Amino acid sequence: MIPLASITYTFTSSHTSLQHPYGCLYNGTFSEAEPLKNLIICDCDSLNGVDFKIAETLSKDQTYVMVVTTSASGTTGGYSLTASGNDFIRITITTKCKCESIVEIIFYSKTEYSFF
Repeated sequence: MIPLASITYTFTSSHTSLQHPYGCLYNGTFSEAEPLKNLIICDCDSLNGVDFKIAETLSKDQTYVMVVTTSASGTTGGYSLTASGNDFIRITITTKCKCESIVEIIFYSKTEYSFF
């Protein structure tokens, strides 16, 4: 994702069928081989004891990566990710599954997308 203004954005999860979603925000890139490299913050339960809430000031035109997984090993399922802020943010959504899907969206204010 690439913010079009340097402001605070808030990212929250809402689990549908994914047990205990866990979110991590990275500066620039994410590497499965080096999960601590470029890590800004992770959260798993500050929203309601089950879902994550990450609020960070992001810099304009800088690339960030949000990784959503679960703390329950071997578990898959659906969740909603909400991004909110007072300006535009360009988001590219990539799902890691048997079929790759990439979607580019421009968020304005509060927008919600659900993944199953």
